Amino acid sequence: RGVATDAKRDETLRSLAAAVLARAPDERDAELDRLAAMLTVETPPAVQLDIVDALARGGDAKNAVRLLGGWKGATPQVRERMLDAMLARDGWIAALLEALERGDVVAKDFDATRRARLLSHKDKNTRARAEKLLAGAIDADRAKLISAYANALTLKGDTKRGAMLFGKH
Repeated sequence: RGVATDAKRDETLRSLAAAVLARAPDERDAELDRLAAMLTVETPPAVQLDIVDALARGGDAKNAVRLLGGWKGATPQVRERMLDAMLARDGWIAALLEALERGDVVAKDFDATRRARLLSHKDKNTRARAEKLLAGAIDADRAKLISAYANALTLKGDTKRGAMLFGKH
């Protein structure tokens, strides 16, 4: 516990200590709460990533809430890892969608791949809820830009010209 929380210690040692804490048989909930409390800007991102992984290994639904508790102070890389952990467990997706409804997580935090994972979920209720919550994630200007180039999909390719351009560049 001391090594995991000591900001002066080496990041690798802190990460290893965090992994051990996540498996502690005694006071497990308290240890997991301590780890979740370390998901702040004061904790190096590498250590945060390992904490997210440690919390994700546990199947407890409370871990989803613990992960989301550190959302606001997380770097984009840590948020991506959190999203992957949340999306990997059907039981955790509900907590993620609730955080979206509350505004703790915003639709723009989802990249296209993670958004697609939710929008193609096997459960139709989850899909419908995600569609409603993620509707504003696509920027209207971006959609306009994409539609402007959509006609390029109907053009016929010219392999000789393409080979020349490839060689040139």
